[in-house]
Amino acid sequence: MDNNEIKGKIVKRKTGKSKGKYIVRIEYFDEAQGKTRFMERHAVGKRVATDLLEQLKQDIKKSAGQLQTGERMTFNNLATLGEKTFYSPAVIVEGRKVSGVRPVNTAQNQIKQLCAFFGKWLINSLTT
Repeated sequence: MDNNEIKGKIVKRKTGKSKGKYIVRIEYFDEAQGKTRFMERHAVGKRVATDLLEQLKQDIKKSAGQLQTGERMTFNNLATLGEKTFYSPAVIVEGRKVSGVRPVNTAQNQIKQLCAFFGKWLINSLTT
């Protein structure tokens, strides 16, 4: 399978508890994991399933294949990742800040307050 190819199909369930519902299946290559990933979602009607298929394809392209990772990520996980990568103490080379943040204590305190409120919420459930 080509690395940028996203395969999708719609199937109508004939038996089981999902009988009569449409199943949207997507297959794509996750470059971060280095393997092929699969997604499956349920839809009520054929038109809804077609729209869902196109939406999932767009979301996978936007997230560079990390859509499933974000679906299961909580705010605490995201904050921990952010502290490791972005909110580290500033690295200054020849009088210029190259990486990190200067008032690292301020950033850590703000993250702590946000984690206290949003901690266990899933990232995809947060809206403006």
